[in-house]
Amino acid sequence: MTSVWSYRDLADFRQFIRNLVNRSMSMSHALAGFREVSMLPKRLGQLTVEEVTTKTELIEQIYRALKKMRPETRYKLPYDKKEREKEIIDNIAESFVIDKNNAHCKILTGYNRDVERQFPYAIEIALAPLKYSDVSKAGYVKFIGSVNDTPAIDGGEKYFQSDQYAYRWIDKKGEHAVRSAMDVLTSSGFNRTSPYTSRKRFASVAYVNIKTDVPDWLGAAGKTHMNQLPYAATIAKTLVAMAHKIPSYHGQGFALDPTPSSTTNQNTVTEYVDVFLIQRRKAVETDPNLRITDRLTQRGVAYRLRPGMMADGFEPKIRWSTTMDSITNMISERCEMLWPDENIDREYLGIYAKARGMFYYRGRTTPIDFNAIEELASKAAVNIVIEKEGVPTVLAPYADKYRVALISTQGRFVDYVKRFVSSVIDEAAVVVTILDDDRVGREMANSTRAINIGVNKDTVEWLQKNGYPNLSVEKVQEKDPSTGEYRIEIDSILAEVGAEGLWKWIKYEIEKLAPLDLRKSIDMPANEVLYAKEIADSFTYVNDYADLVTSHTRKEIEKELSESDELYDVGAKETAIEEELSSKLTDDEGMKMLAEELPKIIKKLKEFVEKKQNL
Repeated sequence: MTSVWSYRDLADFRQFIRNLVNRSMSMSHALAGFREVSMLPKRLGQLTVEEVTTKTELIEQIYRALKKMRPETRYKLPYDKKEREKEIIDNIAESFVIDKNNAHCKILTGYNRDVERQFPYAIEIALAPLKYSDVSKAGYVKFIGSVNDTPAIDGGEKYFQSDQYAYRWIDKKGEHAVRSAMDVLTSSGFNRTSPYTSRKRFASVAYVNIKTDVPDWLGAAGKTHMNQLPYAATIAKTLVAMAHKIPSYHGQGFALDPTPSSTTNQNTVTEYVDVFLIQRRKAVETDPNLRITDRLTQRGVAYRLRPGMMADGFEPKIRWSTTMDSITNMISERCEMLWPDENIDREYLGIYAKARGMFYYRGRTTPIDFNAIEELASKAAVNIVIEKEGVPTVLAPYADKYRVALISTQGRFVDYVKRFVSSVIDEAAVVVTILDDDRVGREMANSTRAINIGVNKDTVEWLQKNGYPNLSVEKVQEKDPSTGEYRIEIDSILAEVGAEGLWKWIKYEIEKLAPLDLRKSIDMPANEVLYAKEIADSFTYVNDYADLVTSHTRKEIEKELSESDELYDVGAKETAIEEELSSKLTDDEGMKMLAEELPKIIKKLKEFVEKKQNL
């Protein structure tokens, strides 16, 4: 059962409502899986999804009503802890020959409460040494990662990786911070590449399972990994404590690794990447269609290379995940080094980076990637690029009201965002940037042709004069410890004046750029909306009549499609269906009568057109 408290904010909940596929169901039915559904007023519950989706104020009323029920503060375990811990060890033993006497399992519950949302969770963690494992497997660990009891097909290691140093713990050596659960284990004696065998632990199996209603998947649709910030520290502390209980080879006569290293005379990572890129260029220039039929992400290149590297006996200096990151991050640089005088980049080779810019417009969020730049740049009349990832979410209600586009970036502008800005300017639309007032912000402002409107001391001064007299530079300015200069961040302004104040200033700055061409923002009504009731009703009746004439044939076609024993060429099949239904209308007496009478009316309309043109 999900909860309204698991959504980051109103904008996040609004997006959930707008993504509902069945537009005709009632809101009480759509929210039946929410624990707070009993708080929904009857008048709101009876509305359809379609009625609610187009009215922001109704979504907000539903959101506020659901949040009247306090959030759950404790994860309710559906089992006895001790029994479940034994069951987990037994389950591991079914697949691996483990030493149960030295196996450890722990189930922990927690509660995440941050500025965005609140939710309880549980974590199941186990670490079990393998039986009959000799020194040749010292430091080996098999990692099994699951989310809500569902294991990943690739072992689940990626589930427990973070873009930040989220896995933190403290021991007698001090504070530690790493990026993944596997890195925690590597730091705790499960490091096969270490030359010090005495420091390695017996080969083991590690199991981590997070139970939560808010997995918060990151990456593409394949659920590559999930936000680890709520859980990482707990996982790290528990794994470290368990690892220290796993036997090691200390005191068993081993000092350095007894097996000779095969790292000598092996190719470097850079050499593997260079060979791949050179071969890729030859292949793409021979068959340019490969850019479409064999599209690769930067990470995909790493996965292409790894099997061959392993077959060659390549051994990472640290671990494979680190080597994979290195490959991913060096591709653009190697293209420049290999072809300094040619315009050969990743995209030329059909290798694409994941989107680091997000485009929000009319309630929808779209990644800014190579193929979407031109299309997205042509959508909005006013485009606001903000370097802070969370700020556009806060401003979304105002973006909807005034129909402007918000573009969020995760730090410095990547190539895709810069190209997007250039494309917007080429479309003669407005594009502005909102950046922190610091060295990095000024560098970002100079990296594009967009107009940078702040923030800065002028922002503070304007807000003081326009509704926020208690605001001062001192309240929002701070010293950057890395440079010694004073800076003003977007978040500090937002914290003082809220979304409404920040938007008031943005709107003022944009209106200074007038005249604005708002033809993309303001939709002209369709002619059908303007027709007199009698005309509109006539058109509706003709459509209804056509449905009646073709209804029997449609049902037969739908039955055929629902029981198909072959895959159709969709284009050909749809054309055939269109011709079959069209013939039904052509042969119908009522439609024949319309075909005879309508030309007479059209002839009269043409006479009116000629008179108007002669005036």
